[in-house]
Amino acid sequence: DDTSHIDCIKARLQSVRSLDEEGYYENSWIGKWKKDCLPVLSRVKESIDTYYPGTKLSLTEYSFGGGDQISGAITEADALGTFARNGVYLATLWDDGEYQLSAISLYTNYDKNGAKFGDTFVPSTTSNIELTTAYASIHSDNAQKANLVVTNKSLDSSKKIEVSLNGTDKTYETATVWGITEGSSEIKKIDDVAISGNKFTVELPALTVAQIELNTNEANTDVGGDTDSCVSSDSDSDNSSSSDSDRDNNDNKNYNELYTQKSYTRLFLC
Repeated sequence: DDTSHIDCIKARLQSVRSLDEEGYYENSWIGKWKKDCLPVLSRVKESIDTYYPGTKLSLTEYSFGGGDQISGAITEADALGTFARNGVYLATLWDDGEYQLSAISLYTNYDKNGAKFGDTFVPSTTSNIELTTAYASIHSDNAQKANLVVTNKSLDSSKKIEVSLNGTDKTYETATVWGITEGSSEIKKIDDVAISGNKFTVELPALTVAQIELNTNEANTDVGGDTDSCVSSDSDSDNSSSSDSDRDNNDNKNYNELYTQKSYTRLFLC
């Protein structure tokens, strides 16, 4: 948990990828000697499907460390999003670091008035997972609202996230950005952004995890199972090095694309 150990921080920020990213092998004894067990959740789900169909998946003890620093909050947020994506029924955090607990609150009570990530998970992808991750949701009881958790894992560069909400009949009007940044585990409001034509831009400081609440001005109706929408975002990095990008001839851009599907994974956060 040494905040001056940059290599350790960088490794922690990538560590969650071992849970469900095919072809990723972390720089540790696990990545070297236990490749056949990776990605962890995918292999466990295969065993369940083969030997114990219908068994719920749980992690009775887990921790990615960093409880006293921002990398721990970002990694915990990644872990929660990955658990939701893989249908994890229960997960028990071993540590109780303030940044880890704050990341849990970012999903379950980010405004201290009960606001939380939606109960219907929206699958998401990113073309540069080393720098940005994204997890999206909608609410089964509130069609006016959607949520997007986004990370900026750059150690020294802010990111401008350009978000486009495509393929939906909803017209979103406002985006409220809450986040955890370096220097404090407190969840703070970062910005209020107007959405025009279902597009908006938000800038995230280096080493930040943010919860973006999207709202419409439409009357609330329940979200049906046939709802289909698409969220895409481009992330521009100011003053970043060429190593911050892996596409478009090192033009320092990251691209995230978030797709809803007509079959949803329910996410229950208590």
